[in-house]
Amino acid sequence: MVPDPSQRLALAARGICVPRAANFPMTHDMTRMTRTTTAALLLMLSGLAAAQSMSVQVRGFIKPDSCVPKLGDTAGIDYRVIDGRTLSVNEAKFLGRRSTTLTIDCPSAMTVRLKVSDTRAATALSNAELPGTVAGHAFGLGRASGAGKRNAKIGAYTLTLDADSFRASGNGLPLRLLRQSGRGWVGGGTGRVMRSGDVFSWGQGMSDAPGAFTKLSGTLHVDAYVNKLSDLPLDSDIQLDGLATLEMIYQ
Repeated sequence: MVPDPSQRLALAARGICVPRAANFPMTHDMTRMTRTTTAALLLMLSGLAAAQSMSVQVRGFIKPDSCVPKLGDTAGIDYRVIDGRTLSVNEAKFLGRRSTTLTIDCPSAMTVRLKVSDTRAATALSNAELPGTVAGHAFGLGRASGAGKRNAKIGAYTLTLDADSFRASGNGLPLRLLRQSGRGWVGGGTGRVMRSGDVFSWGQGMSDAPGAFTKLSGTLHVDAYVNKLSDLPLDSDIQLDGLATLEMIYQ
């Protein structure tokens, strides 16, 4: 049996080839139906082609130049061996002042801020255990256990930026040390005893606005105190374990 024209087109759309009967007459209505069906098939195939697409993802990282902070020739302050006989049984003992050079080196003139954070804050001696000038500024020196004592606080220390010592490279002119206060900056004074969370910057001349520089350097002072011996485990050596972070923030 030879299929009628409408059946032949439907099968052809499914990929089945059906021969056309010889001398098969085509009426006007049948021709119109054939054209209509063919147009519908072409539209369907066109839609399938347009639905196929792909995405191109472009990735990468822009790494800006950054400033490098440095403390002297080492990464910290070392009080070396402390003779226990020089310490006090009843009160915290001052170990003296140590100083180092703080340098900030940038690849080009940049405005930066310096934020200090105490990673041993929970181990600092309380205000009542320290001189009044230290109260509220103490950083922790870690804890020690032994001889019946657990998690004893070892001591505390302060960090002070020597305001008069900071100079910019090139002109050698003094810089104005600034501390962030709210949305503004406060300058003045010969030194700034740092608190954990404080943010500092430097201005040109007497300006209270942070300036841009390529390199600056100045002095950082450390004053350390050891807890009274009656609070410490004395059956073994005790390691001072203070650790503060100086973070560069860019404007």
